[in-house]
Formats: sequence, structure tokens, C-alpha cells
Amino acid sequence: MSLSIPARILALKGQKINKIEFNSESKKVLIQCQRDKRKLAIDPLTGRRGRINRLVRRQVRDTPILGHPCWIEIELAQVFLSKNERRMEQCSFVDTGCYFTHRFCRLVSGLCRHLSIDGVSRDLGLRWENTKNIDKAYLHETLPALEPDKLTGLKMIGVDEVARAKRT
Repeated sequence: MSLSIPARILALKGQKINKIEFNSESKKVLIQCQRDKRKLAIDPLTGRRGRINRLVRRQVRDTPILGHPCWIEIELAQVFLSKNERRMEQCSFVDTGCYFTHRFCRLVSGLCRHLSIDGVSRDLGLRWENTKNIDKAYLHETLPALEPDKLTGLKMIGVDEVARAKRT
């Protein structure tokens, strides 16, 4: 069974959607993309244009579609700069070395505002540690650093997730 979703809705900059499949056995949506050949291969550190050494395929997790887990298979270029220098190009919707899209990280962090980390991890099918780390990284990016000198005039402090007994 295949689905049809316009590329602009998914906002996969630099990628061209080839196929969208729903696997009825695993209940997962897989979006297969190909690198847009019109996009130049640019070194992420120097910003210089380079040659494409090879194309690398990765699968990243995205927000659920119609309640089903969604995986996006993307293609990234390894940029050839000099004899011993090659780097992977940057992707606007996935951090380097990360297996989750920015959109998915915002979803996880948003759910953690209303549910426990354990509840979010069970609902999305993630490990507890991954959910905690995604939420922690997103909070570091979005919240300003606290300066203890500016914390004056506090009346109450809230504590979240207090355990009354050890879980067995």
C-alpha cells in the first residue's frame, strides 16, 4: 500500500521523495528519499564547494503519521575536499550523527511537558534514556541559561516526579 504526501508538507530540504510505503506487518511508514541533484555539495565547516565522493543512506525517525511510526530514509553526500579530507554534508532537518528529525525532537520534548518520560517513551516506542536525552538536549537549546544571582524573590519551587515507593 502506498501513500501520497506532497514534499512541501514534509519540509525535507535538499531531498526528493521517491516512495512512501506503509508496511502492514510492522505498522510503520517508510519515506524513501533521494538527494536533490540540483543542490551543491558544500563542506559544513568551511562552507566551500566540493565534489561528491559518495552518497550515504541513513534512516531517521520522524513524527508519527496517522498514529503509525514514521521513518525517513535520506541520502547524504560525502564531500571530497582534498586527498585525505572528506566530510558529510549537513542536513537542515537532522543534526549530524542524530537519528531523529528536529520535528520529532520537538514532539518528544512537548510531550514531556505533560507526561512522564516513561509514558512518552512507551507511547512513541523509544528507550527511556533516548527520550530523556532528547528532552534534555532540546531544553538546553531552547531555554536560556539560569543565573543564580537573578533568582531573587522566589515564593515557591515545584518538584516533578516524586516517588513514594521504589518500583518493582
